[in-house]
Amino acid sequence: MSNDIIKSFMNIKILLAIITIVTTVTTILIIKTTFDNAIENRKSIFILDKDNTLKLALSQDVSVNRLAEAEAHVKRFHKLFFILSPDAEFIKSNMSKAMEISDKSTKHQYDLLVEKGYFTSMIASGVSSEFLCDSVNFYHSQTHEVDVILYGKTSLVHSDKVVFKTLKTSCSLRSSERTVNNPNGFTLCNWQILENNVIGQVDRKDLSLHIEKITNQDTTIQDTTVQDSTQTN
Repeated sequence: MSNDIIKSFMNIKILLAIITIVTTVTTILIIKTTFDNAIENRKSIFILDKDNTLKLALSQDVSVNRLAEAEAHVKRFHKLFFILSPDAEFIKSNMSKAMEISDKSTKHQYDLLVEKGYFTSMIASGVSSEFLCDSVNFYHSQTHEVDVILYGKTSLVHSDKVVFKTLKTSCSLRSSERTVNNPNGFTLCNWQILENNVIGQVDRKDLSLHIEKITNQDTTIQDTTVQDSTQTN
């Protein structure tokens, strides 16, 4: 009888030992997995795509992602400043967002345009503006994380014509706290418009005909390709 009790007690001890070992191993695995995920999350950053939608960017090299974030930040700022509709509230909203991710140099440029009556004229004439980025170039900086030169084009869309302009701007970037409105964690500093000259204009009617012509050509090419494919089959 006593032997059976001793044997049962030993079995219970073995079972408890096994449970303890399994629990310990499971806990260690959970902690390790959580720790690994935390490390990976630190390598995860968010950038804005062309539609201003937050997109997760993953990389083993954080510096590569940081450069991508810097480019996204510069492009987003210029879109906010130059893509405008002839609506006072829309302009005010965009300028507010642009100033939120930059320093006082943006306010200075904005005030200069206000003094010239630029925005008032846009609203009165029903003119909208567009922006196209050609390139964002980074240079080593002695005082900031990086200096930037942006090349692009802007266009003023009138009721009867579209005026095209060159665009060259310079600025610097410094890291700042990430927020909902500043997901890339940069502040754009010392922003200047170096060049914004008229390079030509196109009548809206001619532009529409040109686009229609290109569209028709593309449709013809697609139809021809389909016919050739059908005949080949």
